Amino acid sequence: MMKKTLFMAVIFFCAAGFAQETPGAGGASSRGMVDKNGKAYTKDHYKGVTPGIKDVADVPSKKKHGKIDNPRVEWVGFQAFRDYSRVFVQVLGTFTFTVTKTDQHKIEITIPSANIDTPNDARELVTFKFPTKVNLIKTREVKTDSGSSVVIDILLSKNVGYLFRQEGKYIFVDVENPH
Repeated sequence: MMKKTLFMAVIFFCAAGFAQETPGAGGASSRGMVDKNGKAYTKDHYKGVTPGIKDVADVPSKKKHGKIDNPRVEWVGFQAFRDYSRVFVQVLGTFTFTVTKTDQHKIEITIPSANIDTPNDARELVTFKFPTKVNLIKTREVKTDSGSSVVIDILLSKNVGYLFRQEGKYIFVDVENPH
């Protein structure tokens, strides 16, 4: 009887343990969401930029800058939170920007007179596998009469709302995640 009780207790606790949602590596949930404390970025040795946690990337391609004549897009990032997803842009130098929803499936950030810091900063961010309405983020440099501008396209899977703001050298675009 004792063996049977012990066996049932082990089965019960194992089943309960597997049924619970446990955080993934570094505190990010198993559904791909970012933890508010940023443990995933520090514990897992993330080498990129995380606003409020790490403003300088630990990657060799990021060179030291002297005087900045034109704004430079240094990092484009993505974070999936429970109620919204954040696209952020880190810009060096003095800059202005606009954010417009060009159609129901596209939000466009434009930074006039800007350049992209390195070729890696122009790579697409494929985000549709996260729990988000943001499918893809594309960064491109556009030639204009006055030089160039950087345009970041946020492609959406569904027509949803968004908010944006500037905080220091960051542009934040928060896209709602309706449940």
